[in-house]
Amino acid sequence: MNSIQLREKRAALVNDLNTIVDIAQTEGRSMNAEENQKFDNIETDVRGIKSEIERIERAEELKREFAAKKEERAEVAEHHAVTKAEAFSKYLRRGMGGLNAEERQAMMEVRGTDPQLTTPDADGGFLIPEDYSNALAIATKFTGEVERLAQVLNTTSGSPLPYPKVTDTSIVGAILSEGSAESVSDMTFAALNLGAYTYSSKVVKVSYQLMQERIQS
Repeated sequence: MNSIQLREKRAALVNDLNTIVDIAQTEGRSMNAEENQKFDNIETDVRGIKSEIERIERAEELKREFAAKKEERAEVAEHHAVTKAEAFSKYLRRGMGGLNAEERQAMMEVRGTDPQLTTPDADGGFLIPEDYSNALAIATKFTGEVERLAQVLNTTSGSPLPYPKVTDTSIVGAILSEGSAESVSDMTFAALNLGAYTYSSKVVKVSYQLMQERIQS
């Protein structure tokens, strides 16, 4: 049903409600249980129809609003198409310097849709300069945690460096009984010879031409 049909149906139901009330008032009495139940059922239907009518009217309003916006977008798109054509014609006659901000924007949109600016190379790709990184990527194959935590000791001659050490792992705690004497334990020292090593990442060959290019750049 459309909104008009629903309004007619709602009006008929409201008329039925008035009839129930009028009969009871004419007879000079209150509505009985059956009349009250019938009244409530009809009133529920009336409220439901009212809500349905409001939903239909809101949907129709949104439909009209969407149609108006769609027509507006079509007019704007047509205006933009005319602007692009006019901007391109003006660009051919006066160059980019003779265009206003809106016409330049239109020209940029036209240029952005042309696939021949980049690919294939024969259609203009050779005009785009290639970029490159000015730094070499350094790949670390292995990084040990020892290097981060260790202490570096430098020697003057590279000879083994004696390093004193002491080991107390054999000494353990003990529970003393009352009045007993405590024993004495001596620390045992030793020397650990630390050797000097030379590490190399191997020779990296760099040509003179490459060095000249890096200096000039």
